[in-house]
Amino acid sequence: MSSSPQPAAPIDTVYTPYQPKVDGPSLAFALGDSAPRYHLGPVLGSGGNSTIYDTYDTDLKRQVAVKILKPKYRVAERALRRFLNEARIMARLQHPGVVPVHDVGEMSGQLYYAMQKIHGRTLRDLLDPEHPSDNPDEIRLRSIDGMLEVFFRACAVMDHAHRLGIIHRDLKPENIMIEDNSATLVLDWGLAKDLKQGESPEEWNAEDNRLEAPDAPPELTITGEISGTPAYMSPEQAQGRMAQLECCSDVFALGVVLYEILTGRNPFHEGTGGNTKLVLGNIKHLRLAPPQRDSEGRRVSPELQAILVKCLEKIPASRYHDASELLRDLRNWRTRQPVTAYGSGVDQQLFKFFLRHRLGTFVICLGVTAAILGWTLVKTTGRADHRIADDARLALQDAVRSHNEAVQADRRRSVVAWEQAQRDWGRARGFAERALAEAPDLLGPEAIQLYLQLALDDIARLTEQNALSEARLLLATLDELSSDKGGPIPVAEVKERLQILRLRLK
Repeated sequence: MSSSPQPAAPIDTVYTPYQPKVDGPSLAFALGDSAPRYHLGPVLGSGGNSTIYDTYDTDLKRQVAVKILKPKYRVAERALRRFLNEARIMARLQHPGVVPVHDVGEMSGQLYYAMQKIHGRTLRDLLDPEHPSDNPDEIRLRSIDGMLEVFFRACAVMDHAHRLGIIHRDLKPENIMIEDNSATLVLDWGLAKDLKQGESPEEWNAEDNRLEAPDAPPELTITGEISGTPAYMSPEQAQGRMAQLECCSDVFALGVVLYEILTGRNPFHEGTGGNTKLVLGNIKHLRLAPPQRDSEGRRVSPELQAILVKCLEKIPASRYHDASELLRDLRNWRTRQPVTAYGSGVDQQLFKFFLRHRLGTFVICLGVTAAILGWTLVKTTGRADHRIADDARLALQDAVRSHNEAVQADRRRSVVAWEQAQRDWGRARGFAERALAEAPDLLGPEAIQLYLQLALDDIARLTEQNALSEARLLLATLDELSSDKGGPIPVAEVKERLQILRLRLK
């Protein structure tokens, strides 16, 4: 199991506040006959429909940030509604992980809101390998443990939002910021929706049922007919079923962020060449194997793999219902409590209990502890069985990756890609079938599902190629290992597909 995440350290950055010039531009909002309240300084950032300025508040004598809707959107009713919606939702959340809003107003046709000025860097900056640092604190923050700590805090912010019935709809590393004081913020609530007070489903469908910018980069937010950032959308969001979005849609996006923290790459962006439609296709159809090792070479624990798989389920009801459930499992993983997504057995729960209470258990019942730990280690951590299961999981992961690459390959590369996929599947099949026979409990349900899906695909391929004897042999193996005959493979959910394959093989 990977080591527990360490608290994120503050970033060593020196910042000099902006001092406005007397003749600088100003936002024409005045209190009575007084001078303009806000003096605008340099641009801090610019998004799709708005610009944020470093601003001096002359009434309260402080630096703030003022966000102004761009002129071309002043007559766009939906843009106006979303701009005001963002300010109101941020003001309502009142959480340390959400930037406080101080003021909202309009003057001379300029709609704006003022908020606390923040300074730091985003999770995307930490993930970027092009900008390494020699600072020990920043090196620690850029480690997987440091970024996991940031992720936990972002989940806590979303837990607060979900409890209020608010979904974000655009969670991604660019919208998670680490301030100089190490506080974690969730930014850009421009696409957020209050599930209790939002638009009717008719309005959602009228606005959000087709992709308006198919060639936009997958990392950029699309504020047209499908709302969100393609590479982080849930399957239902990618399909334009906006009326069906719930808190679990945010959970899917958090799962993509977690995958990226562990591996350093977005799982749905690879192999697409930046084509947004291909990214959306991957989100809807691509089967993902959880990473066995992180980008630092450490083994990813089965519990954390199970959490990731549950976040990225294609069916919304199979995911965590909201960030609260996800956060609970993450905390249990950190403290070695049972993780609901993993379904820890009694022996594993006892083992984790003793790990949490080593000193007390040693003082109270040293002999009983030694006996139970010995029994637990013999039963669940036999080196040979663990090695068989680990080898099978890694081989299945390689086979799934090769299968996906072959599916996506162009005509010129297709033959070579499928040959490689078949080699990897043959290797994975040997490891998996041995593990299914000798250590199915250690192999885990996710790896068993991968084996089942790859085997069904291979039977279909062999049937199409008229290699019927090989197909029948593999089908017989599935039957022998099926749950119907007391084996570890759950075939109930694929019975219809199995029946079709049997008919073809007669």
